[in-house]
Amino acid sequence: MSNPRRFSASLFALVLTVSSAAHAAVAIGPETAISPDVAGVSQHAPDVSELGTVIWREDVGTMSIIRLKSIGGNLIEGGNGILSSNAFPGSRPSISVGWLRNVYVWEELSPLGGAIHDMVIRGEGPDIPPPPPSALLRNLSAGFSANPSVACGPSNCLVFSNAGTFLQENSADTISVPFPAGSTGSAVWTDARFLATYAVQNQSPCFGGICNVAPNLRLAEVDSSGPHDLVADGSLGSSAPQSRPSIALNGSVAVLATIEGGDAWFVPVDLPDSVAHAPIALDEREEWATDSIDISFSGNRFLVVWSSTDASGTRHDISAAVLDPSGRSIETGPFLIASEGISPAVARLGYGQFAIVYEKETGTALAPHSRVMFRLVNVQPRFRSVRR
Repeated sequence: MSNPRRFSASLFALVLTVSSAAHAAVAIGPETAISPDVAGVSQHAPDVSELGTVIWREDVGTMSIIRLKSIGGNLIEGGNGILSSNAFPGSRPSISVGWLRNVYVWEELSPLGGAIHDMVIRGEGPDIPPPPPSALLRNLSAGFSANPSVACGPSNCLVFSNAGTFLQENSADTISVPFPAGSTGSAVWTDARFLATYAVQNQSPCFGGICNVAPNLRLAEVDSSGPHDLVADGSLGSSAPQSRPSIALNGSVAVLATIEGGDAWFVPVDLPDSVAHAPIALDEREEWATDSIDISFSGNRFLVVWSSTDASGTRHDISAAVLDPSGRSIETGPFLIASEGISPAVARLGYGQFAIVYEKETGTALAPHSRVMFRLVNVQPRFRSVRR
């Protein structure tokens, strides 16, 4: 430390040791399976909520099941953990917390195709009776299949898909929220409003093998009339195509995590002025491509998690990085979460504590078999001694 203060006395000199915050300390818990392994049952596409509940899809032969379980081990919904036995094949369920309850969305098999449904659970654990099924299941968009995600506020939820849906609490009425065709993204609730990050594939026609791909990542405030862009299209990345964006908030800072040109990136945006800072690469390994990404905030730190695949397509790993409180720089990472895994999701559980869930292949090329795994990650400020 420059210009240290000096304390002198006639008989002694005092040297004071204090602590100042440095990089965050990261503790990674053991890899744990969310449920016992069952022959013929393959688990896919997990998501996790701030209440510590994990939702995933199980494929059993030609049948797809939506199942959930708390990280503490208590099954929900009558003890068997099954939300649906008629899920749309390939469905990616999503979970959020609204009104101190878990809210779930998934694609349900229907004669018209994949229909998005949602279900609200009153609490955690089998000792709390669930509401009647007629009060839970809402068919939001029959015949529309597009891997929905959900975010909730104190009185409503926004289901985000190729079209958004504004949900009213304790009501079957829904308001369709118009998004541009081909949108993918996620949303959060803050300050009496929804904020969503979404990507629209704005690719112009190709001529002579040359394609002009416009920047497509956006940040918007969302209400029943649709998204109202806070950051102009083209200000949140380069000319490379962007996909699978996720968003986390730290008070007046929003951090968008996205896949751009096959790499993992993050973009900090200062609110409420909606000033976007330059995108920063998270993983620039050659011969590796990012295929999934997620972000959360807790304990004054952001945690980004992503999965990557090597050029051969045979190796898949999951990495993470800690961003500083401003969301503008990498403080710790990238560090390895799993040497084999895909489709990670992350949620905060408490101050500085995160749950990361992912899908891990445990079978063989001839007999594919996946399981849902989780790790608990603690991110705390680390202190260093400074002599004065």
